[in-house]
Amino acid sequence: TLVKVSAKLNGNGGTLPQLLARTYGTFDVSGGKGVLRALGRKGETVGAASTLLGLAGAIAGSQNTMSLGRLGQELEEMQFETFSLKVERDAALNLKFTAIEFLSANKRLTGTGSLNYVAGATYDNWPFQFDFKLAGKDFMAQLLNEARVLAGTKDEKGYYPMAVSFPVSGTAA
Repeated sequence: TLVKVSAKLNGNGGTLPQLLARTYGTFDVSGGKGVLRALGRKGETVGAASTLLGLAGAIAGSQNTMSLGRLGQELEEMQFETFSLKVERDAALNLKFTAIEFLSANKRLTGTGSLNYVAGATYDNWPFQFDFKLAGKDFMAQLLNEARVLAGTKDEKGYYPMAVSFPVSGTAA
């Protein structure tokens, strides 16, 4: 995957490690083909309970539990053509994701969120909170329609989005 990063940064520090630790600003990250995996180490789902509960909440009211299983399978390994992120690191060192997009021929996953700095902790122990919205074309739109979660209109890129977003929260550890 080819990744492009552009940034506007500020920071201060007496040493290079201090400077890197205290740097803040905005980052635009974009890239090409890849696979977004919801699976973590040793096949364990990262944030599985949070993700599934959020997705289940999004399709509450739908009697179709098979749709939830099929949606989960589709999201375990989502191949994408492009991705983009807009990230702000504030002076308190928190990361705010103002725009997230993974795009494939039949799926579009968009969202926003945050990763909150914890002094002395590694990134994987910082708490995160994201809200995602899934949209589909072709097979994926049909699957979302079967789950009765579509908003009913196409978005600006021609995908049919879910009517509501689903939250994902926790830590990566």
